[in-house]
Amino acid sequence: MKHIIFDILPSTILVASEASIAGFTVVWLGLSPFLAPLVWAWAAMMFGMVTAIVVGGIFFRQAFRVAVAEEELSASFDE
Repeated sequence: MKHIIFDILPSTILVASEASIAGFTVVWLGLSPFLAPLVWAWAAMMFGMVTAIVVGGIFFRQAFRVAVAEEELSASFDE
């Protein structure tokens, strides 16, 4: 079970960081004309962080389910 987590962790980090950059950019570009620079920079940072946590969590959960199902399937063929 431990090797499954280490197999999917790098891709989860990559997906979460890409989602964070996308969320940060959307808020940064969307709010920059309307708010003071410090406020929209803070809002973009917070939204990027929340996006990374949510998308990374969803991706990790789904990747873990797929990896466990594949392992169970291969174990059933080995028997």
